Amino acid sequence: MAGSDEREPMLPEYLTVDEVAHLLRTPVASLYQWRYKGYGPPARKVGRKLLYERGEAVRWIEAQTDPNRAA
Repeated sequence: MAGSDEREPMLPEYLTVDEVAHLLRTPVASLYQWRYKGYGPPARKVGRKLLYERGEAVRWIEAQTDPNRAA
């Protein structure tokens, strides 16, 4: 496919808690705790589901691994 980065897996536009936990290799409970504490990738409630916009989640993850970010 022209213009696509084959190293990055195809992800849906919105990710579930399970999918984000898998990306972060962390328990789902940690994501819920982080959300309660105001930390972690931004999420939205859609009905009864908690969803993460793919781009926002990826940016948050990258910011956590950026050695130049403010402490």
